[in-house]
Amino acid sequence: MSTVLIFDVDGTLYRGDDPYRYCAPAICRNWTRDHRVRYLQNVDAYLGRSIRVSVEDPWEALVDLARTYDPNRSASQEIFLETQKFMVSDACPLEVPNGLRTFLKEVSGQVVLGCASNSPRDSTWALLRRLGLVDYFDLVVPEAKKPDGLMAAAEQIAGQSVTPGDTLSIGDNYRNDIAPAVRAGWDTAYIHAYGGERRPCTVQGQTVEELLPFLHRWVQTRKGRDNHS
Repeated sequence: MSTVLIFDVDGTLYRGDDPYRYCAPAICRNWTRDHRVRYLQNVDAYLGRSIRVSVEDPWEALVDLARTYDPNRSASQEIFLETQKFMVSDACPLEVPNGLRTFLKEVSGQVVLGCASNSPRDSTWALLRRLGLVDYFDLVVPEAKKPDGLMAAAEQIAGQSVTPGDTLSIGDNYRNDIAPAVRAGWDTAYIHAYGGERRPCTVQGQTVEELLPFLHRWVQTRKGRDNHS
């Protein structure tokens, strides 16, 4: 039986609006000037938390906001691949949440630490290397095909079937990272950085920093239980 923590990558292990601000102009670059201006104003308002969009994360918000002006098309995969190249370059400012590295270092070896991302393999590994987080994780599962693939990713990370009470999923996309974990009986830590209504989960907050005390308690509770078993 293993205690397993599964982290999402995008929007969870880092923060920063620059990837979205890079992607948005590419989405609207072939529109009329009026539509471009209005779309980018809406993106600014969303990222500034002055409007909410009923989607799962900022990437989906960019596409959802675009439908008002370009209803017959969605952002192409090429645009997101362009953005991923930008994200792994030094030109893109990204910040690892305060205290996250310390937490990962402290619990490494006490629990199984894994990442499950829907992003392509090369960009996932490049991003984790750029963030300086690769060495903290026992296994990284890119192209995880969440939400349906979350359980398989967890079992791959754990090297065995996971135990609901000893498995915790942490992420910012409720549909991909939290909902399937709730259904499986796992504990969950939901990050809603850009606002959102309360939804079924173990704990939620707008930042990773808000959730770190819970993560520490969660690990220590299981460590203490194992020491007395």
